Parts: sequence; structure tokens; C-alpha cells
Amino acid sequence: MEIQKNVTLNAAITVQIDGSETTVVNMYANIPQQGQPSVNRSIVNVKGYIANKKACDADIATFEAEVYKTLTEGQE
Repeated sequence: MEIQKNVTLNAAITVQIDGSETTVVNMYANIPQQGQPSVNRSIVNVKGYIANKKACDADIATFEAEVYKTLTEGQE
């Protein structure tokens, strides 16, 4: 029997807009044991992203670092 390990990472960046939590960025990564990984990022609220760009970009960098860490762990 062969078991393949696929890793999926999901994250959403939410901010306070008009007193409620609003998602501004969704991120997704799929890292299959065999085949090509995919990493996607979608800005779903442009105004919220622009208003919180510095914090959003920091969270995106953290997510991408985790993705690349997972990718390299799978290659060792």
C-alpha cells in the first residue's frame, strides 16, 4: 500500500471595517507529495486591503514563509 501525503494550508486576513470583521485577503496553498504545488492569494476587499496594507502584507509574508518551509521540509 502506498499512502501519499498532501498538505493544504489556508488562511484569511480579516480586519475591522465599520465595526464588523471583514475578510480582505484569502490565501490557499496545496502541496502534494507528487506533482506541482499551487499557491493562491485573492484580495477580496480592495478598500480594506489598501487601508491595512502594511499589516496585510506582513501576514501574507508570514503565510508564504510557512508555505516555503513546508515545501522544503517535503524535499528533505
